Amino acid sequence: MADIKTALYGYLSTQGSITTLVGTRIYPSVASPSAVEPYIVVDRIDLHDIAPWQSAASTTDRTTLQLAIWGQTSVSVEAVVAALRTLLDGFRGVMGLVWIQAWRFTNALDGVLAPSDGSLSPGYRTTLTCDVIYTTAA
Repeated sequence: MADIKTALYGYLSTQGSITTLVGTRIYPSVASPSAVEPYIVVDRIDLHDIAPWQSAASTTDRTTLQLAIWGQTSVSVEAVVAALRTLLDGFRGVMGLVWIQAWRFTNALDGVLAPSDGSLSPGYRTTLTCDVIYTTAA
């Protein structure tokens, strides 16, 4: 069965508006410790079968994803956020083996992180929450 995070990585890593900003630094759940900023971390928060009352296994699900954008400056993070929103909000179409029926951004949370390396430069993060309805190839 196709995985939504793998499908999203495959799609984003071919979109010039994203790769110009982060290259292919798009990670499932946890970024590499040596990751160069800015980058994107994708987490699935929950997953619901759209039609649990059906007797056969359903291939249509609703999931909540969080896309965390990390960067050294607020400007770099905001640029990635804007590109993601433009590309994905309202998206309908195919990502790999996944058919996206609806993609909606539902929340954005900004954060400034204290430096952990003794420098005076903080880190920046915006977390976007998305609801996605999709069907996978069986």
